Amino acid sequence: MNPNKFRVYHSTPLMAEGGLQLMGGGVGLAAFLLVANILYPRDPFWLRMTRTILLCWNGYIMYIMWQKDANPVVQRNLVSFGSAAVQFISTPRERRAIRAMCLCVMMGFNPTFLPSPPSADTPEDTTPTMRSPQRFVLILTLLFLLWYLFLRPSPPVAPVAPTDNLPSAAVDKFLRRKINEARPVIFTIADISSLDNLHNIREKLTPWGRTSNYVVLCLDAPCMAMDTDGFKRLDISMVRGGRDVVLILFALHLSRAGYSFLHLDSDICLTGTHDPFSRMLKPTDDTWDVQFMEESNKLDPGFWFSNPTSETVAYLVRCKTLLDKQLDAARDKAKITDANIALTEYSGISATYILREALRGISLRYTLLDKEDFKSWSDHQAWEAQNFATEPQIDILIRHTTAIHFTCIDKSVRSYFGKLYGGWSDHNGYYTNVRGRYLSISGITGTKEQLVNFIALAVQAALDTGRILILPYNVEIIQKRIKSVGPDTVPEFKRVPTFPFYRVIDINSLHGVIEYVEASFPLNRDKYSETKIFIADLVLDETLLEPEKGHAYPKLVTKMRESSGAGVIALSLEGFQMRNAVAFERDEDYIRAVKRRLRVCENIDELETACGKRCT
Repeated sequence: MNPNKFRVYHSTPLMAEGGLQLMGGGVGLAAFLLVANILYPRDPFWLRMTRTILLCWNGYIMYIMWQKDANPVVQRNLVSFGSAAVQFISTPRERRAIRAMCLCVMMGFNPTFLPSPPSADTPEDTTPTMRSPQRFVLILTLLFLLWYLFLRPSPPVAPVAPTDNLPSAAVDKFLRRKINEARPVIFTIADISSLDNLHNIREKLTPWGRTSNYVVLCLDAPCMAMDTDGFKRLDISMVRGGRDVVLILFALHLSRAGYSFLHLDSDICLTGTHDPFSRMLKPTDDTWDVQFMEESNKLDPGFWFSNPTSETVAYLVRCKTLLDKQLDAARDKAKITDANIALTEYSGISATYILREALRGISLRYTLLDKEDFKSWSDHQAWEAQNFATEPQIDILIRHTTAIHFTCIDKSVRSYFGKLYGGWSDHNGYYTNVRGRYLSISGITGTKEQLVNFIALAVQAALDTGRILILPYNVEIIQKRIKSVGPDTVPEFKRVPTFPFYRVIDINSLHGVIEYVEASFPLNRDKYSETKIFIADLVLDETLLEPEKGHAYPKLVTKMRESSGAGVIALSLEGFQMRNAVAFERDEDYIRAVKRRLRVCENIDELETACGKRCT
């Protein structure tokens, strides 16, 4: 056998070798594909592969040139072909850097990973061995793979120019590949402020088999980068105008493409009690085109089921016309020019207004859903103190409601409302994982100042005993209102027996102070776990507020620590008046630090509240 010939034309005999050759080839192939994606991430696949193959070819040329006994004719032919091929590389810097990398890649295939061919003076040894230079190259390649897969920074993403239209090609491709046309598309338009609720919506749809066509339209990068499996996401961050514009455009696109759809707003809370589709008219029923939930006797697109009929398409085309007029008005108002239009966000666009106005004078068969089954909170918020502030009331609400649209609720507390009214799922074991022991408190009564003292006491006691605080449903408040008597105003005191807790203390002020869960946590937990938790009842009296000898905390803390084995300590304040503990209320040493961090709602003395003023 000619050793020179073996070293130049090595592929055929080497294929007969075993695992070491396979490993070398696999590493080289993997490195080849990685290099292709690193160098040309934005090129089409065929061009990316072609460029990388040509680069590797030039690396192979260098390898052949190093072979002193290589055939000169072969060398000249390879160099000629490589010189023409290298023109695919765009810059000299790339040529220098990539040739060096390709040399390492090609060495993954070269025969020196295998034993040298036997000479006449040495017996043939068929045992594969790896020499030091090749071992170094293999380690270098593996380190490169480790860096690429786990340690490298994210590649820069080219900014996408803002536009007034959906990326139709991307949407069509997404629908063809990931959506079953025979089933309704369920979609939510989301941004960073609504990521938590996406998990809840999806998991509430899971028992009914409705998640295969659930799509999230992402308005920003955090939504697209959300670390979770099972979500089908579409980037529409380039569309100006936000969710209102996207809602009209995407609904029209789906209807024209023949898809029925259900839009769920990002502040919709699904209770999980019913399959949403079972509470609406069936898609096979030809008596309707669109179905909306109701708000103040008008349509609310927060929950919107649509059939792709010709009437629906005509309706949405009219909506698009009205949208264009609003966009033109927004441009005129902002005096947007061609020079800065890409940097300007539209404002004043309302999809709800457009969808309501477009109904005028057209033959569209639309249905408003049962407002007791699909609740819009703006219709109920004025009566929440009388109707939705106790556990039995909330339990009934959850069992008889399919969805709640939390309009009129500040974004910062929507997650708490979702939990309180049964819209939270067991995502990450929120209900089933035992995260610690709990402290619940009930029977809080008094004026604003007394209520705050009770709440601060519960928070501090939970901190000192290492317990998670279960917030109360409500308190009994003695409100101080101002009454006009002729030309004068006098204070008037009114007792409200079930005043919602979230209207006493700003829930957000508890962040960073104590770990807490919603008032309905035990009620919601029973739906996900059959494991019972031992509850120890504790009734507060004046003696428990006396200071523990030699310590800075009251005897209440000692009493609670004696029940350390209880999963829940239920602290009852029924009949207790803070004024009976004169020294405790006067000094406030134990609760002073916590009180400074709690923010009391300024509208605590108002019986009713208005939109966006849950706690001001």
